[in-house]
Amino acid sequence: GGQKSALVFKPRRWRFHAERPTWKSDIRWISAADEQTFRGLFEPLFAKLGIASLFSFLGDMALFSGFFVTRGHTRKTHFHTDFGDTGSRCFTLMTPLYDMADLRDCHLLCQVPTDGEAAAC
Repeated sequence: GGQKSALVFKPRRWRFHAERPTWKSDIRWISAADEQTFRGLFEPLFAKLGIASLFSFLGDMALFSGFFVTRGHTRKTHFHTDFGDTGSRCFTLMTPLYDMADLRDCHLLCQVPTDGEAAAC
């Protein structure tokens, strides 16, 4: 395999906020509750994953918000669109922090759009 690299953080007090939807799932969106957590945790993760360079063909990339998404189960799919009319300038990227290829049922579902529609995942 490839060389493994680790992102190491000095122990400090991170502050988080968690949101839970109303649909039938235990999913949680966990975000920074303050600027120190965003700048000290989420921005370094964004840089370490090389997102801006991987998608540079789309233009300049910036991280406006970061979330950890946790889920153990769901009883029903909930297809939705995160953003409305942004002129294709705002995207949601969900990527695991480790290789999940061997997991049987931990991947996203996505509906392929028809002409003029946005994808819903």
